[in-house]
Amino acid sequence: MSTIIPMQTIRESLAMIARRAEQGEEFVVIRNSRPSFRIVPIEKNDTQYTADIPVRTLRDMTAAIDAAASSDDISEDEVDRIIHEIHGKQSR
Repeated sequence: MSTIIPMQTIRESLAMIARRAEQGEEFVVIRNSRPSFRIVPIEKNDTQYTADIPVRTLRDMTAAIDAAASSDDISEDEVDRIIHEIHGKQSR
């Protein structure tokens, strides 16, 4: 069973959500009163994501979002920018 969370919770509590997902919990994210996407843990034996992506990627995103959120209310656009910025670093 998935835990239902609003988009605002991601902006406010990404680190907590990441820890819970790492422990096996799944989330359905609600945006504009509708299910928008899921956050699911990666299977331990799934090597698709471990070969080229450093383990610190999620920590980097969490730190960047937490830093942005601590100075002001973080917007959805800012979350998207941070995710794309981190993803871009991993693609190089």
